[in-house]
Amino acid sequence: MDDDTNSIVEWKWQLLPVDNNLAQPDAEIEKLIATFQEEVDRKYNRLIGRLAHKLTHPNREEETELGNLIVDIVAQLDTLDVGLIGSGSIRRTKLGPLVTLSDLKEVFPYDDVLYKLKVTGVQLTQIFAHIMRLENRIPGESCCFQVSKGIQAVYNNSQN
Repeated sequence: MDDDTNSIVEWKWQLLPVDNNLAQPDAEIEKLIATFQEEVDRKYNRLIGRLAHKLTHPNREEETELGNLIVDIVAQLDTLDVGLIGSGSIRRTKLGPLVTLSDLKEVFPYDDVLYKLKVTGVQLTQIFAHIMRLENRIPGESCCFQVSKGIQAVYNNSQN
């Protein structure tokens, strides 16, 4: 530290593994945690569904079965006609075939606001036209959306 300028002049750091060599576990804290473990397991580790096969979401640049499942769940929460979720919101690359609440929370960990808008058919067409523009589909930079069932966007690069 430089006392005159109250600034850091030089520093050094290192990662320390947090294990029994660094500090012994606190028995009282372990007991406290154990009192909640059964309740947590009962809520999050119970089976909530079975899928016909494992669903995958290998990258953010394509519509996937896993992404569509998540947006279908959200669309059913409020009986939406059309649901859209950014592909980057899907946080795991696979789900199933057995599904627990914990698995679902890991795939889509958000507990946020659902924005519901009324749009006309023309406005919906404009939204999809914007999403499907060629510059929005650049590999590694794209902003792909997962869409709810019943919706299909058909595009032709030569008609941009």
